[in-house]
Amino acid sequence: MSVTKEEIRAARTADLYDFLLRLHPGEFKREGHWLRMKDCPAICLKQGCGGYKDYATLETGNSIDFLVRHMKYDFVTAVNCLAHSSSRSREPPSRRVSFPEKAFDTRAVRSYLKARGFTESVLDRLIAEGLLYQDIRENVVFRSSVGDFFELRGTRPGKPFHQCGREAPDCFWFFSPGSHPTQAFICESAIDAVSLYLLRLDAGDDDEVSSIYCGIAGVANQKAIERIQRRLPAVIAVDHDKAGQQCRERNAHLPFLIPRNKDWNEDLLEATHPVCISCVEGGDEYAAAD
Repeated sequence: MSVTKEEIRAARTADLYDFLLRLHPGEFKREGHWLRMKDCPAICLKQGCGGYKDYATLETGNSIDFLVRHMKYDFVTAVNCLAHSSSRSREPPSRRVSFPEKAFDTRAVRSYLKARGFTESVLDRLIAEGLLYQDIRENVVFRSSVGDFFELRGTRPGKPFHQCGREAPDCFWFFSPGSHPTQAFICESAIDAVSLYLLRLDAGDDDEVSSIYCGIAGVANQKAIERIQRRLPAVIAVDHDKAGQQCRERNAHLPFLIPRNKDWNEDLLEATHPVCISCVEGGDEYAAAD
């Protein structure tokens, strides 16, 4: 894989503040218009700027330098990720999202999602990272790390309820188990995204923590699919139904993965045998073998 001179120029000046908050929120502390590395607090970068400074060593560099020197990206991956995120980072949000009011309790959310196959450890992590909370009506709220999107699910038996809110059409929710993602799985919902992660984790796939798991709130959200694939190599992992097939056909250049049942959460609940998943080229199906 190669990169062009234009992509390198765009990557050097990309807004690191926006990029790191979106893809590595757990590794940085936000201080107003500044970000500081948690593991190395002397390293700071400013919102809207394409570079960083280490106040301990006086080392400076552009956005590519930072990802290569301090985030263990290789040069080509750093350029691709930064170059295709820069145009989005300069766009102002179309509207602000009004999030459901957060409750102090999490019992309803934990009970509901454990019944859907979520483990205690993944629930603890999602809640700790601010990606999941319970609202005052005992609904499940999946919140994006930068606060531009939420997906809400009702928890009361016999009363299904689903709602989402977003600042712009291309916003989405994602969970990043590892520090340096190299690919993205695009699912219809946040519940399916986490379910796919848990299935891959249980199957012992080598790259489950080097992927991000995205919930786009429905296959109609083509703008989110396009945004994700500009940032990382993407895999279409939507539902096993007519709408999901239409999504796969619209994005025939991308590899895809189809659940055994209607969706990944149904597969997780079934979980009668391990799943082995391996990647192939676009237009072909991923393999799910016993």
